[in-house]
Amino acid sequence: MTIQRHLSRLWKSLATWWLDQLEMALPIANRYATADRQPMRLVVRTEEKAVSIALLNQADEVLFIEHTDWLSYTREMFDRCLSAAERLARPRGFSVSLVLTQAIGRSLMIPRAARAQAEDIIRAHIRRKTPLRLDDIFLGFVVRMARDGCLEVRYLVTPRSFLDKLLQRLAIQSTEVSTLENQPDGAVPAVIVPLTPTQRPAAQWCRRVAFGLATVMLASAALSFGSIVIRQELALQQIEQDLADLTRTASSTADKSQAIYEMASDLTRFADLQDLPGALRIWEHLATILPLSTYLTEITISDNTVQISGFSASATALIQAIEGSAFLHGAVLTAPVTRGQDTDKERFSIKASLRRPRATAEEREKG
Repeated sequence: MTIQRHLSRLWKSLATWWLDQLEMALPIANRYATADRQPMRLVVRTEEKAVSIALLNQADEVLFIEHTDWLSYTREMFDRCLSAAERLARPRGFSVSLVLTQAIGRSLMIPRAARAQAEDIIRAHIRRKTPLRLDDIFLGFVVRMARDGCLEVRYLVTPRSFLDKLLQRLAIQSTEVSTLENQPDGAVPAVIVPLTPTQRPAAQWCRRVAFGLATVMLASAALSFGSIVIRQELALQQIEQDLADLTRTASSTADKSQAIYEMASDLTRFADLQDLPGALRIWEHLATILPLSTYLTEITISDNTVQISGFSASATALIQAIEGSAFLHGAVLTAPVTRGQDTDKERFSIKASLRRPRATAEEREKG
C-alpha cells in the first residue's frame, strides 16, 4: 500500500469515529426539540366557568395572577398580562404556556439506541388507546437523558379539535403560545411540550466539527508520525470493525426494544393508565363498544357528559351500543343524521351522560 492510500483510509476512519463519538456525547442529540423552559412562564389556565392568567418563576412561584369568568374575558386581558410579564421578566424573557384540561401527559423510558424510533413507539401505543384517528390528535413530546444511559420520553396527547376551539375562544394565535401542558396529577408534575416542534441540526453540526477535527488530526499525523502510519492504520481498522459490530448491535437492540414495547406496554409502562378515570378511560371504552365501521372525528368531555361526532354505517345502532355501556347512558342524537359527501356512511352527533361505576362486592363490604 502507498502512503496516499494509508492517509485516505486513516481520514475515513477518524471521521467516522469522531462523528459517532460526538453524536453520542451530546446531552440530547436527536431531531426533536425539547421544551425550552424560560426562567418565567405566563400560564393561561381555563376552567368550566373561569379563566386565569399567572406569571410563574422557575420555581413555579406565582408573581402575579388575574382571574375572570368566561363572560367577562376579552383579548385585552391577555394583552395586559403580556405587558406586565414583559416588565417583570426582563432581561431574560418568558414563555407563554397553555394548560389543557382534556390532555393526557405521561412518560416512558427507552434505550438510548432507540431514540430515532421514539415517535413511532409513542404513536403505536396511542393508536391502541383512543378511537380517534391519529390525524385528529395533537401529539407533542420531549426527549431527555435519564439514568443508566436511557432516555425519558415525556409526551402529551389531546384532541386537535379541542385545542383549536380553546385557542379560538381565548382569541390567541397558535404562534403566540410556546408550550402546552396538562393538569398536574397529585405529586406527578405536569408534562410540558412545545406546541410547534422544531428541529435541531445536531447531525449537521457534528459532521462539521468532526470534519474539522479529522483534518487537524490528519495534518498532525502526516507531519509528526509519518513513520508509524502503517501501525496506526492497523489499529484504526480494528476500531472500524468494533464500531461496525457496535452499530449492528445497536440496530438489533432498537428493533427488539420496539417489539418489546409493542407487546408488553399494557403490562409494564401503561398498566397504571387502566385505573385512571376521565378522558383516557372513556377513549378506551368507546374504542371497545363502537362498531368497526365507525370512526370519530371529535370527542368533547365536560362535567358528566360526553359529546361524540363522526361517521358510521348506522347511527341508530350506536345509541343501543352506548346504552349498553358500563360508563355511559342517556344517549341522544343532537343533530339530524346526514349522509357524507365522499362516503356511504352516516354523519352523526351524539351526547350521553357519564354513568357512575357500580361498586364491587369487596368495596361494598369495606364501605
